[in-house]
Amino acid sequence: MPRKKSTSPKVKSFLLDTNVLMKYPNSLYGFDNNEVVISSTSIEELDNLKTAKGETGYQARQALDRIDAVRKLGKLQGEKISEGVIINEQKGTVRIENDHMFTDALPSGWSLEKPDNRLIAVAMNLKAILVTEDRGLSIKADEINVPVESYKNAEVKITGEYTGRTELTLPEELIQVIMKEGTAPAGEYADGLIENEYIIAHKMEDPSKSVLLRYRAGSFKKLTDVKQYGKVIPRNVGQQFAMDALLSPDIPLVILIGEAGTAKTFLSVVAGMYGYSHDKWDQIIATRNNVEFDKGIGFLPGDEQEKVSPLLRGITDNLRTYFRIQGTAESDIQQSIDDYLGTGRISIESMGFMRGRSITNSFLILDEAQNATPKQVMGIVTRAGEKTKIVICGDPDQIDDVMLDRKNNGLVFAAETMKDSQYCALVTFKESECVRSELARAAAERMRDIA
Repeated sequence: MPRKKSTSPKVKSFLLDTNVLMKYPNSLYGFDNNEVVISSTSIEELDNLKTAKGETGYQARQALDRIDAVRKLGKLQGEKISEGVIINEQKGTVRIENDHMFTDALPSGWSLEKPDNRLIAVAMNLKAILVTEDRGLSIKADEINVPVESYKNAEVKITGEYTGRTELTLPEELIQVIMKEGTAPAGEYADGLIENEYIIAHKMEDPSKSVLLRYRAGSFKKLTDVKQYGKVIPRNVGQQFAMDALLSPDIPLVILIGEAGTAKTFLSVVAGMYGYSHDKWDQIIATRNNVEFDKGIGFLPGDEQEKVSPLLRGITDNLRTYFRIQGTAESDIQQSIDDYLGTGRISIESMGFMRGRSITNSFLILDEAQNATPKQVMGIVTRAGEKTKIVICGDPDQIDDVMLDRKNNGLVFAAETMKDSQYCALVTFKESECVRSELARAAAERMRDIA
């Protein structure tokens, strides 16, 4: 029979879904004085996944390690994990439930062969709150009145709609000093500004005239004097802000947010190639998370780079555009890309293979970061060594991973946690700065609310 629950009204039972355990292995410790329950079904699922390739296997092993650490703690305390191990000063506990279920409680036709149904049955029997980020599981549980929550500690607390850019009106005399000297104290105009925030500064005497600035350490700085990168010329204000951030040596982390067509990835590729040609770094590294990556990479032919390359087609497509703009003959473009890849000047790598490395003197592009977890993004950013620039690109409205949403994805996590750091610049592109064709723009507007 299942262990009797505490009669204390303050204590709740939380049953953690397998995916929560994998994505947030420290979630065991995230429920204060309450009871955390792990189903034996989840233990079996984790055990089956621990040898999987890539991120899936790593996450399963991490989850099992945390659970085993609780088991060992219980032995030291004279407690069995099947009965509950006290894990903190608030007397919160973790225990494994051996799936004692009253199967009659499930609707007719719900097979216990399905792990999701077993988890729901356990939650019903224990009157526990099911913690999951699986939308299908949430829908089924809610349908039969099983309380469901997402893992709230994983949600990014968004404190405002900071976009990394603003507009100010400044006296012409101050603007003249900035443009001549390159910088000037912001003084009273610094109120409310955030470190590395970009500014369209209108002249007080003639607001129709403006200059582009960046706020840094209490001062206004004019943007770089470079107007052309190779043969690429920024086409709008957002692109000018982005290129300044991407090539400023005092900003090691750049976050670019915008809808498809705002050239986030292309600008990153341009900056990487331009900086490489000016000896700013030794190599360009491109990586991304992919919701199908772990399922299919083991069956793809070739070495790691050959396996990962199809998932980073956006990078190679933008390289092709870059070489085309530089005037490379169409027949030579693929050879140029192959040369850069073959010599390691450009390296395409999976996120899983980057774990544990210290990346120095490199330009690292993390593309489609809205499909990465906060833990994955943290793992990338904390790999940065000396003279490494990390660029995180994404669109929070284009999430493909069913376990992620606008509040718990790696892109939003990075933007919210790093936005006021001296080491980070955030640039959010406006919808009007989309540079795709008129057809693509019109189709997006007409189809967005239907498709």
